[in-house]
Amino acid sequence: MRNTGRKWLIGTPPAWAGVFAVLLLAVAMLVAVGCSDDDPTSPGIPDPEWSQVLAPEYTHRAVWGVSSSHFFVASEKGAISRYQDGEWTRWQFRYFENMRGIWGTGPDQVVAVGENGNCYLFDGTDWTPVYSGTNQDLLGVWGTSWDNIYAVGGAGTLIHFDGTQWSDIDSGVTSLLYSVWGSGPSDIFAVGREGTIIHFDGDAWLPMASGTTQALDCVWGLMENDVYAVGALGTILHFDGQDWVSEDSGISDRLWAVRGLPGEHPVALGARGGFLTRRDGSWEHEQLAQGQDLYGLWDNGDSALLIVGYNGLVMSMTPNTRQILNQGRTHWLTGVWAADCRRVYAVGKHGTILQSSGDGWVDIAPHLDDAHYSAIWGAGPDDFSLRETMALFSASKWGTGPFGV
Repeated sequence: MRNTGRKWLIGTPPAWAGVFAVLLLAVAMLVAVGCSDDDPTSPGIPDPEWSQVLAPEYTHRAVWGVSSSHFFVASEKGAISRYQDGEWTRWQFRYFENMRGIWGTGPDQVVAVGENGNCYLFDGTDWTPVYSGTNQDLLGVWGTSWDNIYAVGGAGTLIHFDGTQWSDIDSGVTSLLYSVWGSGPSDIFAVGREGTIIHFDGDAWLPMASGTTQALDCVWGLMENDVYAVGALGTILHFDGQDWVSEDSGISDRLWAVRGLPGEHPVALGARGGFLTRRDGSWEHEQLAQGQDLYGLWDNGDSALLIVGYNGLVMSMTPNTRQILNQGRTHWLTGVWAADCRRVYAVGKHGTILQSSGDGWVDIAPHLDDAHYSAIWGAGPDDFSLRETMALFSASKWGTGPFGV
């Protein structure tokens, strides 16, 4: 805990604390709206009225799209979102069951899967729950058409959707499977823990020798003899049509996705903002998104890559440009304080300090990965203003200042 003058910003919160953030903010806003210089003229406490004044941002785990301006993301906390022509629409299902995979054939045929066997189908307007036939976590989904879709998950789970219902397939393995991809209906790969790789040749699913015991989180390829798998400890494997061969990534962080644009170099991404590009047989490393974890990757088949990750991050990349389409600051809001009838402050992870502005919230602090706040308090309304808060934050982070350290 730091004592910085007359205000307190307290350290890392328990993991469950953020669940209550939106409710706390709603209470604070109601308090602010209800403030008055006059005392109540009648006794009693009015019935509470709840409203959501700030939507939380959840970590995105997978992305699939119709185009770079019309796509869907599967997120933690049971959320699925659609981005279409600059506008976001979000649906939320089972809060404690994360969505993990998404794929489709068009804007009115999309399938999303998640933990505990959850599966939802989108018809262009609404999502409909569909029984998957399993209660195992489903972590990856891919298909060649709406009547030929595969999903994989816990304990070697492999299921197939024929356009009407899901049926179970014997994968021949018991390891958790993370990802599935193929170049066509008779050339499909699935990968998972302990270096597990299985392959479908049109007749049967058979195991393949991967040469590694590391978990493999994603599989993707340009064609049947140019396939990549990535995973734990920076593992990268390449399949040339005959064998899987290990390639040096140069890093030890986990890689969660691999992809590539036609005619461009393949890329892989993962923990701590790691972004790798394969050039001339070697992988070059850089860091994106200020070190935030990157989980999902999709390409529009032409010129754009979409990247999704921690705390609502969505990035669009072309060979010449990089654009952040969404950057959340409300994943873990863990403290709230009303300075007076007009000023309410909320704090959270990564240095987040938000101030209510009457009809919304203003982000008044820089992004700092190593600053995590769980509570905020002040001695009185005169102790809190935008300038003082910024000065306080600067002093507590970088050294002495008007409020000390």
